[in-house]
Amino acid sequence: MAFRHGIHHCLGAPPALPETTIALCALLSRNAELELAVVVDWLDWTGPASSAV
Repeated sequence: MAFRHGIHHCLGAPPALPETTIALCALLSRNAELELAVVVDWLDWTGPASSAV
């Protein structure tokens, strides 16, 4: 997800980022068998990227 990149800045980014963190932590804590569908080295952590989970 991209909230702060490019020429457009999402006004909902400040509340959405912590909500996303909480949701992902809850999802992963309840579903320990989930794993990435790609190698971690393939992910771009510096900006907007699409990753299959």
